[in-house]
Amino acid sequence: MAFEALTPGRQRGYNLFFSGAKQSQTRVDRIQTNIQRILDGYGIHDCTCGHSKRMPTCDGSHKYL
Repeated sequence: MAFEALTPGRQRGYNLFFSGAKQSQTRVDRIQTNIQRILDGYGIHDCTCGHSKRMPTCDGSHKYL
């Protein structure tokens, strides 16, 4: 149910990421590592650290400050 609560764009991002893997085990691993992000309502490219002012697309540059 948490996946359906995501916006259509976030759902599409996850679907493209998961289906991009060639091996089924890689798809399973990708899903398992992203379950908590989905439950928290984050998209595949959303910053989860909370220190970025560029929340939707965090480039990680704030981590080096």
